[in-house]
Amino acid sequence: MNFGNKSDENEAFYILEKAEKLYLEAIINSDKKVDTYQNLGEVQEQLKKYNSAISSYNMATFFDNEKNSDTYYRLGYTFDTIKQYKEACGAFLMMKKRLLSIKNPVKKIVTKNRIFLYEYIQTLNLSRLDSWKSFAIKAEELGCWDVAEYGYKAYIRRNDEFEADVYFSLGGVLVQQRKYEEASSYFKEQRIVQSLDTVATNDVEEYSNRFEVEENIILYESSDEDVLSGIPYEIFLLLIKNVKFDTYEHVWVIQDKNIINEEYINSHNIIFVIKDSDLYMRYLARSKYLVSNRGFSKYFVLKEKQTLLNTFDVNTDLNEYIQSNFFITIDSNKTNKVSDEFSSELKFLYDDALSSFNKKDWKSSFEKFTKIEEEYIESIESFPYLYYKRESELMLLSEDKTKKLEDSLVYFHHIFNAENFAGVEFLLNQAIIKSRRNSKQWKLLKMNFLSILDDVKLTDDSLWTSLKGEGFLQKIEVLGIQFNKNLEAKFLPYPIWFLFSNLFIFARLYTKYQIARTNARDSILLGKEVENNAFLRYKVNAMIEANKKEDYSLLRSKLLENDSKYIQKYLQLLGLSEFYFENKEVKRDFYEDFFTDKEREFSKYIENKSIAIVGPLESGLNVGEEIDSFDLVLRFNYNGITNFAKEEFGERTNISFYISEILLGNQLDTQKISYMNELDWVIIDTSHKEDDICFLGLETNIRPRYMAGHAFATTMLKGAPSGIQRVIMDIIRFNTGKIKVFNTNLFLKNNYANAYRSRGKLGIDEFNFFWHDPLSNFIFLKRLKESKMIDSDEVLSKVLEMTENQYIDALELRYGTRNVEGRE
Repeated sequence: MNFGNKSDENEAFYILEKAEKLYLEAIINSDKKVDTYQNLGEVQEQLKKYNSAISSYNMATFFDNEKNSDTYYRLGYTFDTIKQYKEACGAFLMMKKRLLSIKNPVKKIVTKNRIFLYEYIQTLNLSRLDSWKSFAIKAEELGCWDVAEYGYKAYIRRNDEFEADVYFSLGGVLVQQRKYEEASSYFKEQRIVQSLDTVATNDVEEYSNRFEVEENIILYESSDEDVLSGIPYEIFLLLIKNVKFDTYEHVWVIQDKNIINEEYINSHNIIFVIKDSDLYMRYLARSKYLVSNRGFSKYFVLKEKQTLLNTFDVNTDLNEYIQSNFFITIDSNKTNKVSDEFSSELKFLYDDALSSFNKKDWKSSFEKFTKIEEEYIESIESFPYLYYKRESELMLLSEDKTKKLEDSLVYFHHIFNAENFAGVEFLLNQAIIKSRRNSKQWKLLKMNFLSILDDVKLTDDSLWTSLKGEGFLQKIEVLGIQFNKNLEAKFLPYPIWFLFSNLFIFARLYTKYQIARTNARDSILLGKEVENNAFLRYKVNAMIEANKKEDYSLLRSKLLENDSKYIQKYLQLLGLSEFYFENKEVKRDFYEDFFTDKEREFSKYIENKSIAIVGPLESGLNVGEEIDSFDLVLRFNYNGITNFAKEEFGERTNISFYISEILLGNQLDTQKISYMNELDWVIIDTSHKEDDICFLGLETNIRPRYMAGHAFATTMLKGAPSGIQRVIMDIIRFNTGKIKVFNTNLFLKNNYANAYRSRGKLGIDEFNFFWHDPLSNFIFLKRLKESKMIDSDEVLSKVLEMTENQYIDALELRYGTRNVEGRE
């Protein structure tokens, strides 16, 4: 598309995005998928969402028994655009329905064939164009691919008419030699409109749009077309003697091929084309340099990456002219995914690193992105830079046969970010190979994932805010169509299953999230313990969550016998994990060796006392008197109690937990301090320090909470504990009396009391289910209730009586995008 100005481009982009959204909706709701996927792919190509387009074209071919040739052409062209040349060749050849075997003839036979070809070529008159074609066909029949390549290229270079079959034959013999990039470039020159034999007319704009400028082509045209003459010819003579230009194609435009000098006829890099022929149009669109002393055709339009050298008025030394125009080849039209705010130096480094990445030079790519991180960490956004760096690092590991890529994967964060997307495509390819009987479903999963990755790699801003568009969410919904329990856990490592679970949370597809999360847990349980890896923590927590008490006890005993510093980090986790199982012999003094001085003071204060933990939700229960009957009452972000209904919340408060968002470390709120001084204890987030400005004037006791969200300290399989769970993980370490939880329902209603948050009801984004994984938090409370470590009010008790499936169904009904009828 060509547009007159920036606003036109923006409008066109909006229209295309709208079209993509509509096609995605049509796929979900319609049985007519072939044309829809085909049209969707073409829209995504125009949006430069190439992996998405590939996914769509593949889906079109999957549902199309007739295997539409146009779809295969678009698929091949898109693969070529993103430099996946082998895949491009496969698609182009499918278009012609002439898939070729990659096996070469045995060496002995080829040797005999070469001798025959040498004898055969002696019988040909190579001054005739058809002789080259006959020679190439014979070489192809005999399996001498390199000889056939030479023959076909010689024929194409001498033929002013375009013959589709010859280009396909050349592409085929290049594929046999695994020269996929070059093969794809020849296949790509086909223009399939209605049939395989239809090619473009001599329309300059059409050719210009179809072909990219190639750096190593120089086109010469002289005012006297009957001879090679003028300054263009002088420049030509100087350049062909220069070693640098030996790899260039030197293309002469003439009217009569009879004028060609004998010495140039069989030259490997000198080509002659007839004015206004198909071949001429192609070179006019592809040449980097255009040298003429008369100007080109009146309909010619110079492309941005081309250099036009009009030699008519050259008034300087010819060597200087060549030096200034050919030896300095700065491409001013670099595309760059980095923000315009970046320095020109950073743009160059970033493009250079991306170039290495696209060439699959993983070592160079990783080193270059690492350099960018070290030198420009304050300037560069987290996306897509971190994806490319991590992907390069993982692909380096995949090439090292002594190491397993899976062992190097780490579930870096509870939300999905760049590191989580890296390595997934490689591992999905492995799953396709391993799954065998179910490989078709895995292939579809990969296609749809690459469509999602396509959007991720175009994101420079915060992933959370940039990918909230309907198009991205619909892609996740399409991914969910193929996502079911037939995808076995053993074929992917747990970090990849966690990534899928987060994608489904992002799109509010909670039943799909549960499938992915369960597969993550099962994948962990199937794996072997790796002592020097974060996997050990997940192994312990997976056993706890799956209620595999015997397996857990064996592993726990083994770990407690290990006195390495690494294992010692897990001791608090191992103490907390015991509370998941009904065990009257559980000793809470397991933690005493880890207590700080402040925690020892708190331990004496809380010893044997009953505790009411009061949440901020309006439960509708009149439990105020019961709350006040406990020895100690603990609340969240205490800011006075006068605005709470005492019938539901009670009136007393002894302890309060404060989250970091409520207290800004460098700002003092004297009103908050006065409320805090009413308490016996203030417990703060680990992100705060007791001497922060916000605590200036505090006279009551203060300590940081237990680091419940830390990998070495939490029993949760995924995510960090929410507020209630965080408090329980802290309090349960001490020898208290009865602990009972009030006024919470695990997000099944978002009815916060207005006194707690003036904004009233909150949206689902506030709950941040990435960080506070809903199932982990549900299972934690459910298991502690079952093991009689805690008690709960009527509302929470009903929630904790649910099974995991019932709880997920309740979330789906409350927040999901569709109802839960027909659960698998």
